[in-house]
Amino acid sequence: MTDAHPASHPAPSSYVLAAPRHPHYVRVLSIAGSDSGGGAGIQADLKTFSALGCYGMTAITAITAQNTQGVRAIHGIPAAMLGAQIDAVMQDIGVDAVKIGMLSTPDAVRVVADSIRRYGVTQVVLDPVMVATSGDRLIAEETAQALVQALFPLASLITPNLDEAGWLIQQTLNTTEAMQAAARQLQAMGAANVLVKGGHLRAMRWLMCCSCKTVAPGSWPARVLRPTTATARVAPCRRPLRRIWPRGLPCPRRCKPGATTSWGPLPPVPTFTPGKARGR
Repeated sequence: MTDAHPASHPAPSSYVLAAPRHPHYVRVLSIAGSDSGGGAGIQADLKTFSALGCYGMTAITAITAQNTQGVRAIHGIPAAMLGAQIDAVMQDIGVDAVKIGMLSTPDAVRVVADSIRRYGVTQVVLDPVMVATSGDRLIAEETAQALVQALFPLASLITPNLDEAGWLIQQTLNTTEAMQAAARQLQAMGAANVLVKGGHLRAMRWLMCCSCKTVAPGSWPARVLRPTTATARVAPCRRPLRRIWPRGLPCPRRCKPGATTSWGPLPPVPTFTPGKARGR
């Protein structure tokens, strides 16, 4: 007959009390500028890190006075102070990955590159912030050149948007083919991997299979639509189109043959548009 109260038995002397396990957070350092409007820079990075369950830290490179309508002023942080911020974080908390944003001077670029080499950080995402969403130029030409020479070889991935990629290769990008060509040119300039962000290119829409997640380019404007089975999903368009596509599209890989269904609009979702620059 078994004792219903195992606690009444004395614990063997070999038992040890284990310390409680604490969750391991991925430590991500954002080296970027401060956006007073909260829509970009370290403010946006910290929100993203938190949403993904990471522990976010910052090294501020510049302070900007900006809102949804434009950039009013930029004040660069001295390179020595930038380096001190990075050292303070690296030497105490440690860093698993680095996300680099706006670097306003060539000195700042060199400090960041030296720190990455010195501390042996291998997971580096470089967002070469050069032009604000409002169209304002944020850095000088010499700083852009320093980015290419010093940081492209150290980055695991660079993520320029259309304007930034176009500025780097001295071309205007207005088609998906031009974006692909720009990515290849940027890779030839020393980047290991390139992601050209084209969310505001009106001619481009991406289709994603809801089942196997295969992605393929599309070419028409449409609203966000929800298929009822494994069909392609259209990425959101800035200008809503008052139309429902009569039929869905099959997966590019044909993961479920014959899966073409009716499209229907997604139900309305709460939105938040701060400031006066609507439709940014």
